[in-house]
Amino acid sequence: MKNPNGYGSIVKLAGNRRKPWAVRITEQIDKNTGKQIYRYIAYFEQKKDAVDFLSKLRDNPIIIRTKMTFLEVYEEWSIKHFANISKSTTDCYKAAYLAMKELYNMPFLQIRTFHMQKIIDSCNKSHSTKEKMKLLLNQMYKYALENDIINKNYAEFIILGKYEKTEKEIFTDLEIQKLFDNVKIGCAVDILILIYTGFRIQELLNLSKFDIDFHKKIITGGLKTQAGKNRIVPIHPKIETFLQEKCSQSKGLLYPSSIVGRPMDAKYFRETLYYPTLERLGLPRKTPHTTRHTCATLMARSGVDPVAIKQILGHTDYAFTVNNYTHKDTDFLYENLKKMR
Repeated sequence: MKNPNGYGSIVKLAGNRRKPWAVRITEQIDKNTGKQIYRYIAYFEQKKDAVDFLSKLRDNPIIIRTKMTFLEVYEEWSIKHFANISKSTTDCYKAAYLAMKELYNMPFLQIRTFHMQKIIDSCNKSHSTKEKMKLLLNQMYKYALENDIINKNYAEFIILGKYEKTEKEIFTDLEIQKLFDNVKIGCAVDILILIYTGFRIQELLNLSKFDIDFHKKIITGGLKTQAGKNRIVPIHPKIETFLQEKCSQSKGLLYPSSIVGRPMDAKYFRETLYYPTLERLGLPRKTPHTTRHTCATLMARSGVDPVAIKQILGHTDYAFTVNNYTHKDTDFLYENLKKMR
């Protein structure tokens, strides 16, 4: 007898299989063909065992959840999670996920600490990447616990090992001067703007001329963290002319893409503008994030107030917003930033 819709079905798979009887459910209907798209959730040696499982499935649909693979949990988790975070953070999670291909087809319920630990230990990426892998796994396990897919978080037992902190690479004074001496070459101007604002690449690329107030000498921008969003960054005198020129040539976004209304892609900026400019000027190949480390280092070296450094970089729980700042606040930041050489 045919089962009711949504109840699932049992099929015998072709070939010489140890467990030929499969329980499957209809996941969706193909819009083009009208055919059902199935998800196979369990396999059995005997048909009667498959029938018993299907009967239990009707009374307890949670059984389906416990059959989800790592890949399926990630896809379900990411749909909900990525909607509330920035593109740069999303890209970090995606990169961490790509490093864990060995887990993709494993039932999430069967994954143990040693499976994850083995992948992280054998990963030849940076300590920072391994931290992101562990963070992703913990986020997925938290989601799986909340949705009755598992009943224990094995990711919390992952050990990253001792991290030997190295000194952050920065642009030297001579390299910065070379950028100033060659502002007409490539994106030298944009690299200097990054250095003297502390913005991340995507934060810079998202700026429009309307985010810059030359009268108050402030830029309103930022992404990623709650403290980083819509923060106030003073305009350093060394880059004020550059920003004025960019605003005068812009209709809106300072770094528009070929698609109207969208900012330039960060990957395009790095590969087509940033790295080629360093190469043309004979400068070492330093990552764009080095500009942010440089900004922090120059401010600290110049005696800028630590509170101002955190607020300018967006590394504090206190964030300025467009509708919530005082002249005293912005004057404090501007006077401190001017100390930066």
